[in-house]
Amino acid sequence: MSMKGWIIVGKEAMDFEQMLEESLKEIRSGSIIKGVIANVSNGNIIIDLGLKYDGIMPYSEYSDEADANPEKELKVGDEIEAYVVRVNDMEGTVLLSRRKIEGMRMWENIDKWVEEKKPVTVKVTKEVGAGLLANKNGIQVFIPASQLAERNVDLKEYVGRNITVRFL
Repeated sequence: MSMKGWIIVGKEAMDFEQMLEESLKEIRSGSIIKGVIANVSNGNIIIDLGLKYDGIMPYSEYSDEADANPEKELKVGDEIEAYVVRVNDMEGTVLLSRRKIEGMRMWENIDKWVEEKKPVTVKVTKEVGAGLLANKNGIQVFIPASQLAERNVDLKEYVGRNITVRFL
């Protein structure tokens, strides 16, 4: 067998056309990509995208869930899906977010939760006028004070807490 037009990469043989196609793949802000976790430490998740760029996902962009812990949940070699926030050609890095994907998918879940009357845990972020603002996977949720189980309570006591609600 002739190896003309083939390049040996490790134990795999790739033809030149395949390699050229792989090298020309472009990452664009706003797209969703998959990669393999290369490192999880120092507040960042480093993701091998299989291209000329490495993806960097700060822990703050991993999840809005209160109990999320990337160091415990992720392992080197795991595949992860991420939203491309920004491509920095000068540094050769891509800023990624998993939270943004959670937020996009959240809207798909809301209709189902309303229909099923399913209880959902949200994190209260602040008190506003006649209620509370909470966050569920990047989506801001308003909770009227009149809908809280406890009456005549100081709303400030809820800020920073996780509470269970039902979407109406």
